[in-house]
Amino acid sequence: MKKQGVIVLLFLFYLSANAQQYKCGFEDFEKLIQTDTVLSKKVNKEQQKITEWIKTSPESRKAKSKWYKPEQKLQEKDIAALCGYDNTYVGYGNAPTVLGNQLLGQNIEGGDYITVQNMIAGRTYIISTCGNTDFDTQITVYTQGGGYAVAHSDDACGTQSEIYFTPLISGSYDILLDEFPCDWTTLVNTDITVELNYIPRPIITIPVVFHILYNETAENISDNQIFSQLDVLNEHFMRLQSDIYNVPAAFRGQSCEPLFEFCLAQRDPYGNATNGIIRTFTTQADFNTDSSQFFSSTGGQDPWDRNKYLNIWVCDMVGNQTSNVTIGLGFSKHPLIAQMFGPYYSGLGVTADYRTVGT
Repeated sequence: MKKQGVIVLLFLFYLSANAQQYKCGFEDFEKLIQTDTVLSKKVNKEQQKITEWIKTSPESRKAKSKWYKPEQKLQEKDIAALCGYDNTYVGYGNAPTVLGNQLLGQNIEGGDYITVQNMIAGRTYIISTCGNTDFDTQITVYTQGGGYAVAHSDDACGTQSEIYFTPLISGSYDILLDEFPCDWTTLVNTDITVELNYIPRPIITIPVVFHILYNETAENISDNQIFSQLDVLNEHFMRLQSDIYNVPAAFRGQSCEPLFEFCLAQRDPYGNATNGIIRTFTTQADFNTDSSQFFSSTGGQDPWDRNKYLNIWVCDMVGNQTSNVTIGLGFSKHPLIAQMFGPYYSGLGVTADYRTVGT
């Protein structure tokens, strides 16, 4: 039987559609879906793809056959990554609201499902049959009514299943219980628990300063290009981009946002007002990984306090090499560099080629 460990993907997100108006604050994703027609269409399209795959997948149809016989046992490669939405409704309950509290579903058969109401986006719930040995379980989570699958687990703890589920959108979800391989059992019942495991801390906001180093006009990138890069950075640190629906359903529900957001600095280290974009003409044609971009004395620009700002240097990196490996997009020095060159050279920030910044 295929073994699947808990895979946590730290990913993703969606910010304001108008980058120029971004002021270090996020709109609720559910509100964005309602107001942003482009995002709404993308999300709906991906949901439809997933739903259609579940309906038409030969593996899914085989695995859910009522007439499945042991001598017709499927090979591991034939088993679908999640179970189709054709279970029997047996009841509902409200999601727990206190850390450590559980909603307990008892005497549930393979082929049944329960609806868990009022699950809160960003909170993590442990959905589990671990500790039971009644039958070989599989858990699949769908949006209420079978709209689309958001998570799946098989063999997370022995032959039992467990999901650390963090909803993208608040609401009700259907928890499907099946017997491997996505089959029914009417002879044995088991219990399933839904425990509130995590309530997110407040979002931490990190001020960003872009150091634009240019020798030619093209290298002096526009404000809009910088704004779009900031949007992308936030999208990938708040799990709110529509592309999250391209993540396989077995893993998507187990991702969790790191709760960081990034904004252009509004005050410089001396307390003066700033837009967070510092432009410097340099006589240096391009830069490499020798840290020259970090210092005004070598044609770069001195960093702002790395304990208070994220420094991003944007420059021409054409032809830069280290150990015969071309640095094409950008880089950030690993903290272990401090052991070789001293702590000042590590963690100063990120360096990116001007052609790779923004969308």
